[in-house]
Amino acid sequence: MTQRAPRGLKRLARAYGVQLEYEDYNRRRQEADPHAVMMVLRALGAPVDTPESISEAARHHEAEHWQRTIDPVAVAWRGRTRLTVRLPESEARGPIRYEVYLEDGVVLDGRIPETERRVRRRLETDGRFHLELDVSLPDRLPFGYHDYAIETRRHRGHGMIISAPEAAFRPRDERGACERTWGVFLPVHALRRPGDFGIGDFTSLETLMTWSGELGARFVGTLPMLASFLGEQPHDPSPYSPVSRLFWNEAFIDVERAVRESEDVDATRILESCDRNGDPALVDYRAVMASKRRVLEQLARDFFANGGERTLSFRRFVAANPLVEDYARFRAVTERQRSGWPAWPLRLQEGWLAPSDYDPGNVRYHLFAQFLSAHQLGQLAERARSAGTRLYLDLPLGVHGAGYDVWRERDLFATGISVGAPPDAFFTRGQNWGFPPLHPVALAEQRFQYFIDSIRSHLRFAGALRLDHVMMLHRLFWIPNGLDARSGVYVRYPTDALYAILTLESARANAIIVGEDLGTVPPEVRRRMDRHAVSRMYVVQFEADAANPAPLPPIPACSVASLNTHDMPTWTAYAAGQDADLRRDLDLIDEDEVRRTHAERAELLIGIAEQLRRAGFDVKDPRNAEAMLTVLLEYLAASDAMLLLVNMEDLWSEIRPQNVPGTGAERPNWQRRAALSLEQICRDEKIRRILRLVDEKRKEPA
Repeated sequence: MTQRAPRGLKRLARAYGVQLEYEDYNRRRQEADPHAVMMVLRALGAPVDTPESISEAARHHEAEHWQRTIDPVAVAWRGRTRLTVRLPESEARGPIRYEVYLEDGVVLDGRIPETERRVRRRLETDGRFHLELDVSLPDRLPFGYHDYAIETRRHRGHGMIISAPEAAFRPRDERGACERTWGVFLPVHALRRPGDFGIGDFTSLETLMTWSGELGARFVGTLPMLASFLGEQPHDPSPYSPVSRLFWNEAFIDVERAVRESEDVDATRILESCDRNGDPALVDYRAVMASKRRVLEQLARDFFANGGERTLSFRRFVAANPLVEDYARFRAVTERQRSGWPAWPLRLQEGWLAPSDYDPGNVRYHLFAQFLSAHQLGQLAERARSAGTRLYLDLPLGVHGAGYDVWRERDLFATGISVGAPPDAFFTRGQNWGFPPLHPVALAEQRFQYFIDSIRSHLRFAGALRLDHVMMLHRLFWIPNGLDARSGVYVRYPTDALYAILTLESARANAIIVGEDLGTVPPEVRRRMDRHAVSRMYVVQFEADAANPAPLPPIPACSVASLNTHDMPTWTAYAAGQDADLRRDLDLIDEDEVRRTHAERAELLIGIAEQLRRAGFDVKDPRNAEAMLTVLLEYLAASDAMLLLVNMEDLWSEIRPQNVPGTGAERPNWQRRAALSLEQICRDEKIRRILRLVDEKRKEPA
């Protein structure tokens, strides 16, 4: 450690799930700064103001632990339930009853025989002995979320059981192996067609899904499409810093289609007066939303004034989304205050909103915008599903600190903390992503409802869901405010319950779960992913290693394979080493390092080409990025990967990245539009030829 740890800190940190050391990307042990650990412990609720208070805080936590008869949430894998029960020894030896209230209303009850009890720990407190027991329920539970109670003569505890399959859903072939499919990837904002207001929309996405589906694609992937701050203040278009993980981004509504379906004369007039071309190169989010909102506000006025055939659908939507009215009021207050909620008056911060605090027209606008977003997204998903194609959506790790979720669920988020990553080869000072982490204890106390709702809202429309930073199921790197990322501390999360929710919701929706496991990931994380059928990612740019005779390691079965991700260079830029040039321009490396990277990249491509030739693929010139692209896609398509995701921008040799990690306003992140329009993409014979080749290879035996 950078300084000597106070006495008792290790014991207290272990009790709160705080790691005092970790292994870095170089496999070197790094010890946490005790000052940072103390700040993290306070954020977790530990009563530690001074080093002298640590021992008392540990005793206080231990006493609270033993006073809790049962934990708030238990997990039953494959229906078999093992519970932790804490009781005075005299009662632990006596009769213990259980009641389980199943989702369908059925009640199971009975006694737990002594043969199903095992003493885990024994502790003396206040002159009495207490036991912590492992107990098994004799009933095998159906899958679902069930309430339960444990009762003795003097004690009764209530909790929830998540009864889940051990493995998430995966489509299987007749041999029981993972089905081998493929899909394409392109951010929605990048899609281009005439009159689209300067941004892609749900109709453009549907067109891409229909076209690629005709070529054999079974998935279309995109960036998160969640609600964002796109007005004047606050403003943050990053899809990985959404206002909420529960609501959708109205910027992607096809307003022309909405007007056509409504037959609103005034909305038609407004639509005709709008500049619907926009910038063909970059999305101007403020301008896009200013134009689209004019039309949507008129549609909302007409809808709430006249109702019509969709009134019943709207009522069903509100009933299915009980927080949507609260969300709409939050957005309306944000617009009135022209600031994020941390800068609001205290009454508003605490959630006490009066009708005088917002414009009711803005509330109606946000209600209607969410209704319309869900309607168009639902239509898209249903039409695609009937044609055999499904959405591959992305669940971001965090939410905007000034957004709705943090405001509404403040107890679920740790204050004074940001999430980030420790130093690695690319970010030698570490990374601070700037959003608050979920509080692991509060998450369990809330029975994980927020996490469940976030997963469900995506799987309502998606056939596959990628979890940004799969480490969130295990631990997150907490950085106390005021400290740099190198002083961060790892905090553990309730892994069992989070995986159980994923496997249960995946099975119910027949949807694949994918974990973004790139970078420094401990081996036990991937073992746990395999156990629960959470698919790994195999990304050529991450896996390629020039130091090995075979630069590309084997592709794991049932993984999701690709050449790159939205945070990486396109294939053409990578092959030319342009990512090194970019890092030099950002003052991250010097000219000597650029030259070394260019030389190493050329050697790497030669090594990959040789490996591909040994595998039976025809590679003529590794310096030809376009030819290498085609052969690499063939190689990935012929593998045991469950899903091959093709970045559409690679197919026309794009060199500009969609995002440059670690940069902000100095780069046009999340704004760049596709070089080709949808019409050009659909007509391009070279693109069609490559995708047909991918489809053929996917249909052949691996």
